[in-house]
Amino acid sequence: MSQKIPEEIFHRILWDNFLVQREAHGFLHPRYHLHKDRQVRFYALPDFQNARLVCRKWNEWLQNDFTFWKHFCIKGDKSLEVAKVVIDRYPRRLFHIRLWMEHVPSSKFDDPVDGDTSSDEEVQENEAEGPEDHGEETNVAERSIDNESDVRAADAAHSRTLHASWIIEAFDFLSPLLKECETISLHLPTQAIQAAFMFWSRHGAPTCNLRHILIEAIDYNGRTEKDHVIYMNAPNRRHHKPQPPSLSPFFSSALLLESVSLINFYVPTGDDKDIGFDLRHLTQFSMIYNRQDAHILSPLKEDIEDELLIPLGSNKCVALTLDLGSSLCDVRSTDLRHLPSLERVTFGNGRFTIGSPPPPSDPSPSSPLDVNVKNLTLKNTILAVVLDQARGIPPKMDALLILLEDMPKLISLHLIDVHPVFPPDSHVDAGPYIPCDSLYPQLKSLLVEGGSVTAEMIMTLLIQSPSLTNLTFTLNLPGLGPGNANMKTILTALATISETHKSIICPQLSRLQILIPDAGRDGHEAIVKTLSDVLTKFRAKRRAWAEAGRCSPMRVRYMPMTIFKQGYYEALMV
Repeated sequence: MSQKIPEEIFHRILWDNFLVQREAHGFLHPRYHLHKDRQVRFYALPDFQNARLVCRKWNEWLQNDFTFWKHFCIKGDKSLEVAKVVIDRYPRRLFHIRLWMEHVPSSKFDDPVDGDTSSDEEVQENEAEGPEDHGEETNVAERSIDNESDVRAADAAHSRTLHASWIIEAFDFLSPLLKECETISLHLPTQAIQAAFMFWSRHGAPTCNLRHILIEAIDYNGRTEKDHVIYMNAPNRRHHKPQPPSLSPFFSSALLLESVSLINFYVPTGDDKDIGFDLRHLTQFSMIYNRQDAHILSPLKEDIEDELLIPLGSNKCVALTLDLGSSLCDVRSTDLRHLPSLERVTFGNGRFTIGSPPPPSDPSPSSPLDVNVKNLTLKNTILAVVLDQARGIPPKMDALLILLEDMPKLISLHLIDVHPVFPPDSHVDAGPYIPCDSLYPQLKSLLVEGGSVTAEMIMTLLIQSPSLTNLTFTLNLPGLGPGNANMKTILTALATISETHKSIICPQLSRLQILIPDAGRDGHEAIVKTLSDVLTKFRAKRRAWAEAGRCSPMRVRYMPMTIFKQGYYEALMV
């Protein structure tokens, strides 16, 4: 049969039916919940390897198809040998390369995200390729640390061992290949990252085709809780920032660089001569500090606007992620009016303020229509509804509508562990409240994952979002009713006719997903049974309306929260 299938059709069948879903849904540790780029090594997946065993022709086609081999990850001696074979097979092709080291940070920080960062996908890939020799460096990292001097000694020992392990061979192997590399991802200890840049710069490694780079420091580089206390109590915190890495020699030739992601790796903001790349030339930028040393690594509050937001928004930056675990970041929706190129914003661990007019210092008149953001994700954020004296005090159920009023071009809104807060219930200068009455036909996708966004807030938004096609929310929503009653309220409303608009609520809704507790937890079976009964009636009503042409057909499902958190959140909403 394989002789009768054109090679192009074979590729499309295998890709569409087996592999493309792995690219979108590749599971990683929940700390990567917001990361779209999963860099799945297709050649290591069981489905791919089984297909190679069908016949010689299939094996030949799969070996010759670069699409399945462009991502490779070096994380030990065995995968380094695999990478050498792949490079020999596809000379002068643009690869996506990841250097990955498993590492338990040597620190007295008690950080729940440290430790085992392996994933279902990583486990499957390891099983597919066989066990790998990670060298001796992990033995140093995993020793218990009793005091601060031991921390720094362990890091020094780790660094010395590191330079004698497979990682140096990987640096040497990749050095001449960087000119054929489009994407580099480094998940390494801080000193290994700095060693890589120094090594490649010293050997004149070209980066002329480099477009995307991700740098994640997987250790604390010797920092402890004592350093955190000293930093927080310092009169001038700027003097207690880490030493800046030497990046300029490496990035000076990366003229095509358009995307930079920094995860727990300190890079100073400010002059591009210091950081090695010009923020004004980037189309995508991510800065994520989500550990207990986030205060030390994050930019100072007074530098965020001048040294990050303004340079990024001055030219062509389309996508911006700021997840500064320091909780010092305060962004107003009105700030986005002066960043016209931004279309995608992810903001975490701070305060996002809505409902207030521009500050008096605003350099020019502006309106919500000047905000071009189409995709907004808020994670672990305070959503602060500020009192506009001319408008009065809004009811709490209007919180999401006020957000849409401030950002009327939003197509996707994702709220992950978001907590709305409101002004006092009374104010001497507040006039009567002017309610939101606009429809938002541009909003297509809504996610509410955890947090304290209530069922009433969601319902108020759904009523005025006639074009919504995708809705995902947590089962146990807070609200007026107990337990699952709030979820039932939303489903009941979606199966009734709106009294206000005399039409079906969200008639174009085609995908509905409810996030439920994991199997094995108390009451899980009862929750699933109750949910199944409710969804059966809900599906029947919407199906009847769809058959009558009154609404779109709808796919309804529920998913355990743990599974959802291990995947890229947008991909798992589809």
